[in-house]
Amino acid sequence: MKNRRKKRVSPAFLVTLTLIILGLGLTLAGNGFASTGFQARGVEKQIKALIEENKLLEIQAANLQSIQKLSESVGNSASLVPVSKLKHIEPAK
Repeated sequence: MKNRRKKRVSPAFLVTLTLIILGLGLTLAGNGFASTGFQARGVEKQIKALIEENKLLEIQAANLQSIQKLSESVGNSASLVPVSKLKHIEPAK
């Protein structure tokens, strides 16, 4: 039988290998955090745009409701008569 000797791994090799593995892990983790940050910024921009659009739509809805209520109140009022012929008065120049 052959005499098998255990080969000892040098401590410098183990330290180097550990540093390489840690470096790769930190690089991959940093890349993941960066891409998550970019996605979060994109979502924040979308949220801001949607909030602005929502404000505009609420203003439009309020305007339409006020016009509708005004026309309903004018239509229901017995004291108002629709104008058949409208005359404009222009000031003298």
